[in-house]
Amino acid sequence: MLTLLWTVALAATPTDPDAALGDQWLVIVSSKRDPAEVQPAMAAIAAHPELGLSPRTLASGHFKNLMPCYTVAVAQATPDKKVALGVVTKLKAAGIDAYAKNAGAHVGASAAIDAWCARKDDEDAVEGARLAVVVDGKLWLPSSAPSEQRDRVVQAAPPPVSLDAGYATWLSPAPAPPTVGRRVRVVEVDTGRSQVCAVSGGGVLTLGIPHFGLFQQPGTPKAPVCGSPALYDALTCPEATGSGPWVAVAEGAALDGYRREDASKELVAAATAALERDTDYEEPGEDVSRSVDVGVWRGPKGPFVVVAGTRTEGPGVCGGDESVWIRVFALDGAALGAPKGDWTTTAFATVRGLVDVGGDGVPELVLHTFPSVLSLDDIEGVPLDEHTTDYCDCPC
Repeated sequence: MLTLLWTVALAATPTDPDAALGDQWLVIVSSKRDPAEVQPAMAAIAAHPELGLSPRTLASGHFKNLMPCYTVAVAQATPDKKVALGVVTKLKAAGIDAYAKNAGAHVGASAAIDAWCARKDDEDAVEGARLAVVVDGKLWLPSSAPSEQRDRVVQAAPPPVSLDAGYATWLSPAPAPPTVGRRVRVVEVDTGRSQVCAVSGGGVLTLGIPHFGLFQQPGTPKAPVCGSPALYDALTCPEATGSGPWVAVAEGAALDGYRREDASKELVAAATAALERDTDYEEPGEDVSRSVDVGVWRGPKGPFVVVAGTRTEGPGVCGGDESVWIRVFALDGAALGAPKGDWTTTAFATVRGLVDVGGDGVPELVLHTFPSVLSLDDIEGVPLDEHTTDYCDCPC
């Protein structure tokens, strides 16, 4: 469905003021679902006029390489990647977090994408595929109750209790949701195993990785220092849930899991040749490192080969740049078969798993994007769902 939405967007004639930013390198300082939440980042730039920047905001859904449904605060846009990375360095020196990303083609506004974003927060819990996470040995699914209802429950929740020694997970009890008893089919991303679970309760979770400085201070925190509280449905499952993420759908919906195997040397060589031929993976640069990850994923409609090529320039997440090209292929005997989609481009991401929502033989990918974003993407790179754990630490 979302592939169709992108087709509609691509067919539209660009008319918005963001059109000139197509294929530009964006220096991004904030990206939020709520437009008001990017204002602190905009104010931080305004407080440093010596940088000579004119920040602006844009709608992420207007660009091919940006995840839809976000307002993005941009400090500067430029066709030159090195210029963008230079601005990132200046912003970090001023205490403002930033990174550079190529916007991709400008696809313009789309009523279909806007409508999808508008209902994303209020859709039924498992009408579509959703990402679920394991917390304290239990599987939790973000609540899809109307936003007003979620807000009321969160505001009325008692003080939370820390569930881990790193103070990254806090839980407050919440009233049982109306979805109690609903059965959902879940697939473990890391192994492909499936089971049917039931909604058994609710809770308010605050998930956020605190700054390492927290552990250098005396005493222990009495409340979360990173993350925002959100309402979740608790799932009770017949089997252990492990520690990794899961994908959930309604019990009667089709959802196939896949398990990864290592690829042969010959398959890696063929995949690398395709990557070098079709992308900018071999683009020259200073202080560049490259890596190729090739996995064979076996399941009901497979096997599939997933190729991820990573090109990192400079210090990576500490002010450098990274491009990741991902493509899914069929496995033809022991050889690399026909591609199942185009190369998609992202940054600071790794392939976490492969599933088949709907059992149609066209797989979806679960990606982990630094620092702590999980996304379920279709084969063209369009996100179907995402789950973010706030990150307040410093990786550098």
